[in-house]
Amino acid sequence: LYHISTADPQGGTRTLSATGLPDFLTLTAGPNGTGTLASNRPLTLADAGEYAIRLQVSDGALSTPQAFLLTVGNP
Repeated sequence: LYHISTADPQGGTRTLSATGLPDFLTLTAGPNGTGTLASNRPLTLADAGEYAIRLQVSDGALSTPQAFLLTVGNP
């Protein structure tokens, strides 16, 4: 489980999105740029590998990305 929180100095409403999510990982976006990334099922050996994931938060005018590599070992 990965908790996500964001901030906007102007207090604008923020939207969270993600790309590159493997099929076992779900982004649940909450209000104002908050959310969680969590596994939606037990992992198997077939899930082992590296996944390039990119989170992005936007206030409608500006956006900020966060990219990271998720490595799944032998579950």
